[in-house]
Amino acid sequence: MHGSWEQVKFAFHNWASAVKMEVEVPDLWLEATKTAELFAPTADHADDKFTRAELGAVQGQLRMLEHGFEAATLPEEARLKLVEITQTAATKAELLTKKDWQNWITGSFINAIVSSGLTPVQTQEVLNLIRMAFGGLFLNE
Repeated sequence: MHGSWEQVKFAFHNWASAVKMEVEVPDLWLEATKTAELFAPTADHADDKFTRAELGAVQGQLRMLEHGFEAATLPEEARLKLVEITQTAATKAELLTKKDWQNWITGSFINAIVSSGLTPVQTQEVLNLIRMAFGGLFLNE
């Protein structure tokens, strides 16, 4: 074996650090998939419009999400884009069917996350906020 024991220890340390970093980095595609699943159709009535009660719940969750985005540690451009989506989503919920709205909001959030160049930590923060806002919300009853 060539090299000194110090070189071997140094190489092992670098390898172990790289493995640790790889294991700890979140799988952003998996997280995006989980977030998209929050909006997956759960009932046969997805082509219906939101009821008044559902609209109130959706709009309340969107306001909560907007406040979360405003308080998040995100680049200003990304924050503004995400807040704009939540504001537009409230109006679209009144106009679109549940299915169309879910498709629109899912695509909008994914597009915003991908195009904003967020760090993995920032992306995780955005996905967590979305999950908190919509994780327990019935969207297709």
